[in-house]
Amino acid sequence: SESVSFSPPNSTRNASLGPCKASYSKRLRQHDQSHNDSVLAEFGGEKGRLLLFSLHEAKSLFENRAGDIIFSFLCRTTKRHLTFYDGTNSCLPGVCHVSMAEPFCAKTREVLLDVAKKLGIKCHSKGTVITVEGPRFSSRAESLMFRSCGADVINMTTVPEVILAKEAGICYASIAMATDYDCWKEHEETVSVDRVLKTLKENANKATSLLLTAIPQIGSMEWSETHQNLKKYSLTLPRVITFEP
Repeated sequence: SESVSFSPPNSTRNASLGPCKASYSKRLRQHDQSHNDSVLAEFGGEKGRLLLFSLHEAKSLFENRAGDIIFSFLCRTTKRHLTFYDGTNSCLPGVCHVSMAEPFCAKTREVLLDVAKKLGIKCHSKGTVITVEGPRFSSRAESLMFRSCGADVINMTTVPEVILAKEAGICYASIAMATDYDCWKEHEETVSVDRVLKTLKENANKATSLLLTAIPQIGSMEWSETHQNLKKYSLTLPRVITFEP
């Protein structure tokens, strides 16, 4: 069976905590352990398969970037646990050299784009998100630098969630709903929490319609090959390697 899980904005953390203190790995474990015995998704068996949708509020670094279906990411975080395999007692043993060339599930992204088009929801087929540490907003100089780096939107939560999902073999897709233009655009209203919350409410109905329509379509599709490819990325290398003389 196909299990679909939804990650709403800021669900990784208590609102009283900054994004760098969020327990991303714990939440990914909870998603996966709801139908698996370990953090690694055991695709193809009786335990089912897992797809994870993540909806992130973001700030647009270009005009008209609302509703980006994320294609890639840039990481500007410094304090987060980026792997399930970091050598501590609470994590998994070994080292995971996971490929992030294509961090988001292309097949799931295609479904979201198709559904958005049918529903008349404006979106962009590709987008690159840059995740910053937060909780502060960007300076204008930073915002302009992020634009020059090729990022389309900026947020504080996609990383490390996307990396951990790839390690766990989870089919992961992300939708960035832009709330404002950050601060790069001159003569634009300054970013404020009230303005962000107002736009988030406006985006909620679109996101709900998109997901409620996409999920049944996903359930009717064949995903075995996709999950087998994802499973390969969950392999680990031992920390201690011995060589025969």
